[in-house]
Amino acid sequence: MRSNRYEKIIHQLQEENRFKENLLSISRAVSNIQDRNHLLKMIYERIRQVFPFDSYGLFVLDDSGKYHCELISSEINVKDQVQAKIDEVFGVNAFYEHVGSTVEKAMKEGPGIYLVRDLKHPHVKYMIEGGLKQLIGGPLKFGGKSIGMICFNSQQEDFYSEKDIPLFQAIADQMAIAVSNILTNEALQKRDREKSLQIAITNAIAEEIQNETAVTWEDKFFKVAKILSQHIAFVHFSLVFQFTDGSEPRFNYHYNASGVLEKMPLQDFLTEARLDKAEHRSLFHQINPVLKSGGIYNGEDLKVLQMKYNLFRLCGAAYGFRSAMFFPMTIREKASIVLSFYSKDAQGFTNANYKLLEQLKGQFQLSVQNLLAFQQIERLNQQLTREKQYLQEEVNTAYDFANMIGQTRVMQDVFHRIRQVAKRETTVLILGETGTGKELIARILHDASDRRKKPLVKLNCAALPENLIESELFGHEKGAFTGAIKKRIGKFELAHQGTIFLDEIGELPLPVQAKLLRVIQEKEFEPLGSNQTIRSDFRLLVATNRNLLEEVQKGTFRMDLYYRLNTFTIMLPSLRQRVEDIPLLIDHYGKLFAKKLGYRYQGIADTSLKRLLSYSWPGNVRELQNLIEQAFLTQGSRQLHIEPSTPPLSSFGNANLPQSYLPIEEAEIDDITLADIDRKKEDLERAYLKAVMEKMKWRLSGRKGAAALLDVKHTTLNYCLQKLGLARD
Repeated sequence: MRSNRYEKIIHQLQEENRFKENLLSISRAVSNIQDRNHLLKMIYERIRQVFPFDSYGLFVLDDSGKYHCELISSEINVKDQVQAKIDEVFGVNAFYEHVGSTVEKAMKEGPGIYLVRDLKHPHVKYMIEGGLKQLIGGPLKFGGKSIGMICFNSQQEDFYSEKDIPLFQAIADQMAIAVSNILTNEALQKRDREKSLQIAITNAIAEEIQNETAVTWEDKFFKVAKILSQHIAFVHFSLVFQFTDGSEPRFNYHYNASGVLEKMPLQDFLTEARLDKAEHRSLFHQINPVLKSGGIYNGEDLKVLQMKYNLFRLCGAAYGFRSAMFFPMTIREKASIVLSFYSKDAQGFTNANYKLLEQLKGQFQLSVQNLLAFQQIERLNQQLTREKQYLQEEVNTAYDFANMIGQTRVMQDVFHRIRQVAKRETTVLILGETGTGKELIARILHDASDRRKKPLVKLNCAALPENLIESELFGHEKGAFTGAIKKRIGKFELAHQGTIFLDEIGELPLPVQAKLLRVIQEKEFEPLGSNQTIRSDFRLLVATNRNLLEEVQKGTFRMDLYYRLNTFTIMLPSLRQRVEDIPLLIDHYGKLFAKKLGYRYQGIADTSLKRLLSYSWPGNVRELQNLIEQAFLTQGSRQLHIEPSTPPLSSFGNANLPQSYLPIEEAEIDDITLADIDRKKEDLERAYLKAVMEKMKWRLSGRKGAAALLDVKHTTLNYCLQKLGLARD
């Protein structure tokens, strides 16, 4: 009897020693654990020796309080030492997910033993079919806080009993320490990786110069795409800005057939998807709500989008996309950016991918905001410099008067039209003969508008060769064409938030008219040699001395452009139609040029005034200006004597003129009428101009052209030739 008692005591002591030795062995093993794989190996090599099992599952609580299977092993349906996540293995993992929710309450209180057949869940059948019948499980607690749970499983219904619970609890306590250490190390490593990733992205966006060459936005985000590709698997990546002014810069990057990530110009993307820019813009705006909502669309979810939105369908057909992930960010105020990832794998993106982007979001936003702020400052400085240069040129070349002179009814009508439209953003078409003051009207409209603090940018469409007009209007990049040795800012970009005035709009070539129409409609354009779309907020004023409707009928002017420009018309009268204003104009310009040239203005002789009132004024107000200035230069400070005449052609003599064009003989005076005088005057003007043009071999402009010889603008001379019906035979 006493011997049995001693044997029991000895056996009990031996059991306690084995228990302590096992715990010590497990404790030593736990202290050396470095990562999850090491933990899995320790469970198999050490724990299984002291606590047998057929399979096990280890679960970790996430921030939302849900259990996630982190380590799992089984000798039944799953190979040994398998590490997988719940959504990647069906059957067994689904069962453990059920365990997490079914026995959570019991496990919070302590370990428990459960029969598989008693667990009510559809997935239990997979465990039963696999042969599992019993499990023992309990919580993992560290620092008084639950961080997960662990369970061991057996193919026998009575394999575990109440006597196994103390050892299980001791193992669970050691496992909790191991899991806590692993999670802490992983969190630190993850933080370091995220920090390194944030720094890499920040440096990529901030880089301005590489190999002495300016880094473009496309280059910056190409580096960002390469960095992200190391953490997120994709075949196509796009980045779209959406600014408050309506501009939407897009950057696309794609893995080619050789598996190399490369830049993909938008046009290449559209060509592959069989879309033009206008159609793509329309379809893109339809998917905006999806992009701004963000999210992951794997497999069937993307198919639903493709059925609803044509752009997703076309891109899927062209590139074989089977999953997508969209991540929107607000950059500043209402401006935003959307990162889009596409994969040919039906399960291409995970919540971990999206969470990574969320962790990078703050630094990414800050980097882009800094970039935009820096470029905005740079852009404003450049714009101020350009405006200063342009305004200085205006000071040197502008007319020296600030308003128009006129009391006639036709001029009052003009002033009324100006008042009606000056404060509006309406496009204005200014019509009138050469020299009537069309440019002055444009200046008045600009100065009276809310855009007056910005420049009035002017361009004479007839003053440039056809091959340079497009560059002048829209700008060009360095190397865009032969002779483009540096980048040039176009007039439309310079006119941002200001006004652009296109004089002689009827002279524009048809190809440029088509591009101008798009700029007017969309307020955006691409400089020559560039694929970057530039938006410009401008007001458009145009002028011409041509009848545009007749030009439309001839096929030399686009009808759609004509109706786009003909929103509001101001018709300037010729000086012949406002003869009563001539004395006012003479007095105005007389005082003006007297002050400019340093003379005293003493009026004009009555005989000269009468002649000026009866003159036909082919050059209109500009011709009157020139006559007054010439009179001051030749006569100085005395009463002016001004003789209106045709251009100074007397140096060519009368040798080539028919007798009928010579001055009227005295014998003819008795029967002459005013109509005869006008006709003779026109005949004489026609004869002289024809003689000059033949002398200059019908060369109109240039240093050796007729316009330079006559000291008039080539547009004025061209108008006179058209008016008199003169053309080269």
